[in-house]
Amino acid sequence: MKLQACSKVITLNAIGFTLCAAGSLFTLSSAQQSIDDTYKNKVQSAISSANSDLIHYVHRIDNDYYQLVNMSLSNVLSLNREVYLKDPLLSFFERNIRAPSSYSNGEYLKYALDALNYYKIPYACYDLKSKELEVFGIKDEKLKSRLLKAHTQDGATLEDLIKQPSALTQSFSIMYSGSDTYLCLKIFDQGANKNYYVFSSYLSVLENTNLDVKKIFSDIDPMMQDILKDDAVMIVRRGQTVFKTNQFDLKLDSHLNNLRSMVGVRIVDSEGNKVSDPTKLSSSDNASILGVSYLRSINSYIILKRPFTTYYESDSLLLIARIALVILCLVFMGLITREILRAYRDDKREFKHVASLVNRLTNMPYDTFLVKVNEAHQAYLEHKAKQNAAASTADTLAEGAKTEASAASATSDAADANASASANATDSAANKNVAANENATAAKEGSTADTTAATANSNNSAQEDKQQALESVEGIAKAVDTKLEKDAKEHIDAAKAETESDQVKADNDDEGAEHIDENNDISLMPTEKLSEEAINFIENYILEDLLKNSGVEADSITGEALLGTIHIALSAELKSSQQISELKTEFKNRIPIFRKEGQFIAARKMLLNTLPSEDAMPSSNFVDFAAFTVPARELSGNFYLIRRIDENNLAFIIGDCCSIGIKAAYTATVIKTLVDEALRLSLDPPNMMSYINDRLCEERNVASVGLFISIISEMTGNVIACNAGHTSPIVIDDNGPHFMCEPNDKRLGRNQGETFELSKCYLANNDMVLLYSQGIVNVRNSNDELFGMERLLDHCDNSAGLRADELIIRILNDIKQHKGKRPFREDVSLISFKQLRIRF
Repeated sequence: MKLQACSKVITLNAIGFTLCAAGSLFTLSSAQQSIDDTYKNKVQSAISSANSDLIHYVHRIDNDYYQLVNMSLSNVLSLNREVYLKDPLLSFFERNIRAPSSYSNGEYLKYALDALNYYKIPYACYDLKSKELEVFGIKDEKLKSRLLKAHTQDGATLEDLIKQPSALTQSFSIMYSGSDTYLCLKIFDQGANKNYYVFSSYLSVLENTNLDVKKIFSDIDPMMQDILKDDAVMIVRRGQTVFKTNQFDLKLDSHLNNLRSMVGVRIVDSEGNKVSDPTKLSSSDNASILGVSYLRSINSYIILKRPFTTYYESDSLLLIARIALVILCLVFMGLITREILRAYRDDKREFKHVASLVNRLTNMPYDTFLVKVNEAHQAYLEHKAKQNAAASTADTLAEGAKTEASAASATSDAADANASASANATDSAANKNVAANENATAAKEGSTADTTAATANSNNSAQEDKQQALESVEGIAKAVDTKLEKDAKEHIDAAKAETESDQVKADNDDEGAEHIDENNDISLMPTEKLSEEAINFIENYILEDLLKNSGVEADSITGEALLGTIHIALSAELKSSQQISELKTEFKNRIPIFRKEGQFIAARKMLLNTLPSEDAMPSSNFVDFAAFTVPARELSGNFYLIRRIDENNLAFIIGDCCSIGIKAAYTATVIKTLVDEALRLSLDPPNMMSYINDRLCEERNVASVGLFISIISEMTGNVIACNAGHTSPIVIDDNGPHFMCEPNDKRLGRNQGETFELSKCYLANNDMVLLYSQGIVNVRNSNDELFGMERLLDHCDNSAGLRADELIIRILNDIKQHKGKRPFREDVSLISFKQLRIRF
């Protein structure tokens, strides 16, 4: 668009203002970027400093944890009487042991112990005479067992220490039990000859006495005194707090998985949620820098909380300046736009005209477009036929020219012969002249008059001979020209006749082709692959038809734009048939893939049919059980069965086929049938294994199988089992989780006549057994880390009070969290059964 109506002043002002506005915006953006970079560096520096201090804490605590605990104990014991009275255990020590009394010398403590019972402080008593050990103040048997298994730093347990023959001294010690740390008072009763251990939670003693944990850290490392100036610290072991300073007021989820995911340094709000954008924080938000790290020496997590004091500087002035500059730019550009619109109202009308053409093209029906393409293609064929006819005519003329050239060459040879004859005549005349000259020279001496007469006669004779020669040559040339003209005319007439015959033949062929197209109703679109020349001709033909009587030139910008639109439409239409052909070819190529997927679907359906339905599951009032399986995308053949053998016994069976696909599904079906037969024969697990193995070895097209069979009695709680190359189940009882049997590699279907061993265990009330497939342990996350047996045992260790289905749900949720979006590569199967009560 030419800005003819705009003056030079407006143009120069617009350019100058644009440059100034661009420079101002660049300056303001640079200032904003500088503020952002400075704040980002401050935040990064604060996080780096917190991370450095956290690493220092971890290093010191990993090396000096027991020194930390002992020094804190020394700080507790060095407190005064007023602080002692705030804690029940220390108050008991102050009133009955440390203060002068009848009990301070180790005399009979029967009445003093009433204070412990009043405050509900647990304590253990061992009679050195009767060798009896009792725990008071605790009703939970598991907690009693845990206290008796508490150990010192050297590894000696309380159960061993309290039974020592030597009398205990009146002193304090630290005992550790899993995630709990206890402050223990050791007392010897001389009158009753008994040893006592009085317990209290170490953390509760620290909180009751308001002990400054920061001072404990500073005592270990004086350098930490400045580091801990504003920090609050907490140590968590297995979900329970071990140490915590009074300034630590964040309510965090101390679950193991949550702490594991929070390892590192980040900025959090007052609720403990991560702050993704620190620029939105203000001083009223009470944000903090939170650092979480792992303490390897005590299997715990340390959490550091530091106040966040770096806040984003205000940039309101920069924002106002940018808004004002943008408004000025908009106002000035609006003025320029108004002038431009006034100057180019005619262009607007032209645009409307162009828009009507575009609408006409875009709204053209599909059938109409195909008709025009067909017309253009026929026009191209006619144009091409005319070009071919013209080329044929040119070739004919070229052949005639060659013939004429040959005739001309022959005529030229004849002319050369005639010219040679004439030249001979001329030479003869010349010779005569020479002879006459010689005679005249010889007669010169006689008489001058005679000489002159002889010379004149000789010249006249030569002139006559020469004239005759020239007339002969002209006659020959005229004859040659006449011959050439006649031959050329004959050749031209023949070429014209041949050209007219070819043209008539081409026209007849075109009419026949059109007639065939009309009769056979051939598709309007050309089926052959068009050349680039044909496509260009068709596009220009349609464009000329569209622009007819519109006043728009084809070589204008509007014409080029319409030509581009026509090119896109024609290209899309021509490519559609090719795309359909490619789709057909691709579909044919995908047929084997579809068949293979169909086989996998059939195998999956066959394998899932082997699993027991919910309606087919037996019921029991004495054994709680649950089962779950997650088939992988590639079928690996995991299966399980739960059967009631008789009114007193239940069978729990889990297996894994060493194959995938149809073979795995077929093997699982065969195994299900063989297991049902073995159960009907009332065989024990080893004989069942032998029966299934021998029958499986006789079958063809089956894979080897890892199988585990267990039978539980509801009347006694006894479990008999047999393992054939499968994972060993986990028994969960008072002794903690442990394996039921040793693993082996005796998979079924390999060696006929194989023998198998019997495994036994006893389940008391609330004891549980977990059967699992190898796919549970082999689940990997995005970092290619295994879920692992240790993580599975942790779930079993924390399964007290859970139902069978709750344990399975907890394990599956942890597996999903571990693997993330990564798919299962192996089948995952779980069976758990729990003895509720013995059936009498």
